[in-house]
Amino acid sequence: MSNQRYAISPSYQRYRRIKDLLFRQFVRLAAISVVLALVSLFVFLFWETLPLFRTATLVDQTDKVQTHDVILLPRLEQTPVKLNQDYPLVSDGSVWLHGDRSIIEPREVGLIQWIMASTNTTEFPMILARPFNHFHVENVSLLALPGSKAFISYDPTGLITLYHATTGRVLASIQSHIYPLKEIEVSVLGDLLKLTGGESNQTQWLQIDAPHAEFSWSILWRPWLYEGHQQPDFIWQTTANTDIFEPKFSFVPLSIGTFKAAFYALLFAIPLAILAAIYTACFLPESARAWIKPAVELAEAFPTVVLGFIAGMLLAPLIEMHLAMVLSLLILTPLILMLFYTLLHRLFMHLKGQSPTSSLLLMLMLLLLTLLISSGLGQQIEVFFFQGDLVEWLNQRGIDYRQRNGLVIGLVMGFAIMPVIFSLAEDALISVPESLRQGAMALGASPWQAVVKVMLPTAAAGIFAAIMIGFGRALGETMILLMASGNSPVSDFSLFEGMRSLAANLAIEAPEAMQGSTHYRVLILSATLLFMLTFLMNTLAALVRENLYHRYRRY
Repeated sequence: MSNQRYAISPSYQRYRRIKDLLFRQFVRLAAISVVLALVSLFVFLFWETLPLFRTATLVDQTDKVQTHDVILLPRLEQTPVKLNQDYPLVSDGSVWLHGDRSIIEPREVGLIQWIMASTNTTEFPMILARPFNHFHVENVSLLALPGSKAFISYDPTGLITLYHATTGRVLASIQSHIYPLKEIEVSVLGDLLKLTGGESNQTQWLQIDAPHAEFSWSILWRPWLYEGHQQPDFIWQTTANTDIFEPKFSFVPLSIGTFKAAFYALLFAIPLAILAAIYTACFLPESARAWIKPAVELAEAFPTVVLGFIAGMLLAPLIEMHLAMVLSLLILTPLILMLFYTLLHRLFMHLKGQSPTSSLLLMLMLLLLTLLISSGLGQQIEVFFFQGDLVEWLNQRGIDYRQRNGLVIGLVMGFAIMPVIFSLAEDALISVPESLRQGAMALGASPWQAVVKVMLPTAAAGIFAAIMIGFGRALGETMILLMASGNSPVSDFSLFEGMRSLAANLAIEAPEAMQGSTHYRVLILSATLLFMLTFLMNTLAALVRENLYHRYRRY
């Protein structure tokens, strides 16, 4: 019987071509849309942070200022008085900065000093915080601006310079046409200067444009000295219950908190996820793998807000009450499990003839027994070595234990990122050609030797990509850290201290930041850095994984 061929009508062929063309264009449009969305997001973040780095200016506004609308501060006596018997007198011409906690003092020609009133008035009544180099002109006068740590220096020649005491920067400078310059007054808002001088008492108005004077790139990454502190430190503090508060922007505590949380999460997740992926891909029967892998991947969809609630409300108090037992479970369980399995394998039974199902049941029984032994040993160790209370023992030795700490975050966030690492690592192992494994076993290698010597090196790039994607997920995690970390911006890698990450900080402070303020733009800058970091991590992981596929596609 001959094969009968059916002719395709030209109209149907035209329909197929149009459909294929529309589908290709739709896919191309979707890809372009994703790229444009990422580029637009980055441009938006960059545009919002750009004003932070804009140069401050002093602009002549004599012809534009409506003088009847300007309220000037009354001219007060600016020389500080002696605070108490321990404070030495400062030189004439010194002025208090906003808040009356630090003094700007003109010294010899060409030098201005910022002096802070110390809280320790017995040993260090005054602290020389920072010197400012000034132009070599005599008779320099100083004027503090209201509402900030900025101040003005001026001299009879008409040279006016704007400084910021905390950042230590010269913000702007201008040469006035009034000579000799006798006096400067400042508006209540600190945005206008009234200059008076000359033979006929001329008047000039200058507008101060320095919306982000308290920001500098160095403050973000270097220890900085602030009022009320004895030495420079990394501090993030943006609010307080006082009008004289000065915001402190340091990304170091937030960066340490971000990487600390990610490190402890990966420390918990990587061994379990990689070993589970090896067992599932290389030793588990196909029937068991068909339901185990989807079950693990299903855990990835578990809401992180629920995990954070469980961690903060239930797990953190439980770990505090049974800290020694939890640590013994984490440390002793793998050691005892390997010891038991080795003894049973060598002394009591020959496990090579066991089926995969019976081996799995045996390991589950050994795991349950190991958990019971480890928990019992932990309780005995706490009684014998730590007087029955490990938390109190740590506090007595200067190790501060916080209920919501790195241990809690590591366990819960490790559980959250474990399915991602497991799924990608298992895919990388499955993608290794079976011919490589069979060839190794044909040459005399055992199944475990074939896995260690052949499959793991071959899938190393894919496993590395899985770890990097898990790392990127940990860097961007928000809800778990928001609810279970304590949100304390401390520069400490201690396992028992809390932390605050960049993502959690954005969730906490972004709703309260006033749009356009320095606080708002610094938060946008932190979001930009976090976006770039996670984007680079995920891109690197994708490139490495793609290299794996191109390397072994010929098999």
